[in-house]
Amino acid sequence: MSEGISKKKMIEIELKSISDLARLCATTSPIGQTMHIIRYESNNETRLGIIAILRDFYELRGIPIFYYVKCAENDNCKKSHYISFRITENGENVAFADKNIPGTIMIPIIDIKELPGFLMD
Repeated sequence: MSEGISKKKMIEIELKSISDLARLCATTSPIGQTMHIIRYESNNETRLGIIAILRDFYELRGIPIFYYVKCAENDNCKKSHYISFRITENGENVAFADKNIPGTIMIPIIDIKELPGFLMD
């Protein structure tokens, strides 16, 4: 059943928005641990993303998946060090930040110089 899955490269999935990426980070982080986002340049675009594993897919031990968003023309997306995420009675609040915002989940953004060989580009 997994004949179409590459065993050498991870699968890339582009998300619709920064909010989707922040929500994914906030809901998949183990309790007491913070997930981080990586930022890198690809074909003159800035991308933010996370690596996740879809575990025990048929005979494979896990499928690496890279969830990402493109920054477009948003300078905060290209330069900020954190994404803050908070859910209130009015909905989600997602913002770029360079300092801690009390009462929010702070997701650090880590800049990488170049992509590792196993990441698709």
